[in-house]
Amino acid sequence: MTDKAYQSILVGVDFSPCSATALRVAADLARRSKATLHVVHFIHAEIVEQHRHEWRDGLKQIVDLAYNDLANFVERAVGSTTELKIRIDAHLGHSFIEMFKAIDDHGVDLLVLGAHGRHHPDQQAPGILPSRCVRKAPCEVLLVDSRTSVPFKQILVAVDYSANSALALMEAVQVAALTGAEIQAVHVSPPPWLFLVNDRIQGVDLPDQKKVDYRKQQETQMTQFLTGLELNETVEHRVIENPAVVPGLIQCQKDIKADLIVLGTRGQTQENLDVLGSFAERVIRATPCSVLAVKPVVSDLSEEAKLTKGAA
Repeated sequence: MTDKAYQSILVGVDFSPCSATALRVAADLARRSKATLHVVHFIHAEIVEQHRHEWRDGLKQIVDLAYNDLANFVERAVGSTTELKIRIDAHLGHSFIEMFKAIDDHGVDLLVLGAHGRHHPDQQAPGILPSRCVRKAPCEVLLVDSRTSVPFKQILVAVDYSANSALALMEAVQVAALTGAEIQAVHVSPPPWLFLVNDRIQGVDLPDQKKVDYRKQQETQMTQFLTGLELNETVEHRVIENPAVVPGLIQCQKDIKADLIVLGTRGQTQENLDVLGSFAERVIRATPCSVLAVKPVVSDLSEEAKLTKGAA
């Protein structure tokens, strides 16, 4: 990111309560970072074509009606927009494809979506479009839970000491600087002694001193990781012992009442998607709060993104 936390924020709206919350979060971040806020709604062209004969003035009338609904939706969700650089747009097209075109056209560095759309409002797992955008989008993706308040108050950063988690932590620091939220860096460590007992081997345990040494080593590794980033402020941190990383992270989120989890993703190659699916997506599906997925600094557009650019 540049000196400004964000310069161009895109929020997708499907008129669901969750997208209203996403819109409020996006507007708050745009105000604080003085970014341009692009509010978009896409009308699926195939659905429109099926009902085209019902509209005297054709597709333009549908788009105009959708634009008016979107403008009213923004007014209800956000209130005054006088302090915002805001652009509202409604047009025809497939949501996923048009989303990528808009990201490219507007130089978007943050995509904000409601985690649960109007078709699956009660499901904890995110909808198909948000999940695909986390995997494929060439920018940071913020999935907003409907229970999220504005602004963020407590941010949890998942740390595994990789370069990607370093990027996630630095992004979290900038979000915290915008919103005044507190940050806690968390590493979940499955301690080796938890795996020394199984059905065939009973009563095996490490000496207490070995456990003490292991915990000191974990704390040292976390401290060295944070020191190496040369952050301008002190970040609270903790190392959690849990045999499973994702449940340990979610339990910590509940303990500290975090309303945002920030984590790094592995990029957009097929090989890396397998890694993303095994961690980031499991966190996104399990967590009861908003999630900001941070992409590597250098990464090629996905094949689907390239196709959308070619079709533009």
